[in-house]
Amino acid sequence: MYLEPGYTGPKRVRPSELKYCHGSISNTFGDGTPLEKTFEDIVYGRVRPQDLPPVETMYYPFGGILCVTNGNRRLYVFQKLESYGMISEITVMVREFDAELFKSKNLSLCNGSYVKVRDGNDIEEKLNNIWQTRSGLFAEYARYIEQFPTRIAEQKSSFPYLAILTILIVSVLLCYFWRANYWFAPPPHPPKTGFFG
Repeated sequence: MYLEPGYTGPKRVRPSELKYCHGSISNTFGDGTPLEKTFEDIVYGRVRPQDLPPVETMYYPFGGILCVTNGNRRLYVFQKLESYGMISEITVMVREFDAELFKSKNLSLCNGSYVKVRDGNDIEEKLNNIWQTRSGLFAEYARYIEQFPTRIAEQKSSFPYLAILTILIVSVLLCYFWRANYWFAPPPHPPKTGFFG
């Protein structure tokens, strides 16, 4: 990766392009939220990746790499999301290179390519289970929607499908009559007068 010398500010990058500065991270965030819970919330759409504070980075010009100075745990979650195809890029904040800060922050023994999750021996399995469950639910939902018309046609005598079909028909009719003012016509409003008329 190449950045203009002295560049600072936001930058769109792939999580896999970033390097950890720590050799290990906690299995929870500062507020006690487990990493897998944040992963799950993003996977199910309860939280957007951009809802998390941006990862702070420092450009190391001699190696052409972006090292994370604040947000190693967020980077771990983002890299897992990228590996499952959920995201492709994130916005990070690039700060000016500071040799002393880089030296104090760079505790990785593998050039930042890997980080160990403390007390997280089973976290990979947890993340995979979350993803597999999500994939299975979405696949089942899509399959149900695709087969719904066929099921109605094949099971005309089936009460659940007839009930759903009846509800849909009644709903459409109610909407039609409402818009046509055949039923439920609102009472006429008095003419507006006065200062606020």
